[in-house]
Amino acid sequence: MLAIGLTFSRTVMPHWMMGLLTQQWPMNLTRRYIVTENTPIADAREHIANRAIELEAEYLLFVDDDTVIPQSAVALLKYELDQNPDAADIGAIVCTK
Repeated sequence: MLAIGLTFSRTVMPHWMMGLLTQQWPMNLTRRYIVTENTPIADAREHIANRAIELEAEYLLFVDDDTVIPQSAVALLKYELDQNPDAADIGAIVCTK
């Protein structure tokens, strides 16, 4: 299972939502969304991580309200984690400006 942590502190733009809607999700991977609103980022991430643990999620993805993720990002990150079983985490820098 993939837990997707969404942190909101403002209204998101349409291109942000399109980044999620057009994502090339890996096959046979269920998704659960964990949403926080108007919470300091450190507290929001802690809440999301704890909830992902409760859900027994195998993967956790944080998506902030100012980050538009590329269509293949989730599939590529999952592939890299699967190819590197000793890795605790893999991140990406996504520039939008």
